[in-house]
Amino acid sequence: MFNLLVSGVAGTWEGAHLDMDLDRFNTYSGKYGEIVDADDPASLRQLNGAPALVMYELGVQGPNCDVVRHGRLRNVARYGKVVSCQIELDEERPYLPRDKIVDFQRHLDMDRFEPGRTHWAFKDGELPPALLDAAFKA
Repeated sequence: MFNLLVSGVAGTWEGAHLDMDLDRFNTYSGKYGEIVDADDPASLRQLNGAPALVMYELGVQGPNCDVVRHGRLRNVARYGKVVSCQIELDEERPYLPRDKIVDFQRHLDMDRFEPGRTHWAFKDGELPPALLDAAFKA
């Protein structure tokens, strides 16, 4: 399982905390999404340490918008109508070009509209090694 967080607002992922509106949480998810409950703090805590890709929607422009972050989630919790977390970047492969996500869209079980919709999805399976081979350090 891995997490996919997508935002349509430039700058959203540039801070210390990554926030997702509750109505965009657990959309486009696979079977793992059936056991994640935003109303249950223990359910959210099980996401800590899970792999994640954090990206901007296609078409969003600005600093770092073409870069996808790769790492593990930390401090996942709900605050009102927001689910918040932090990402601990992978030491060896922290960044990916956004266009590679599109290239691997089918391998990531992404719907064709997903790269253009703000959401947080739980995807079944693992990140493809060939995708991670495209990763780079800043």
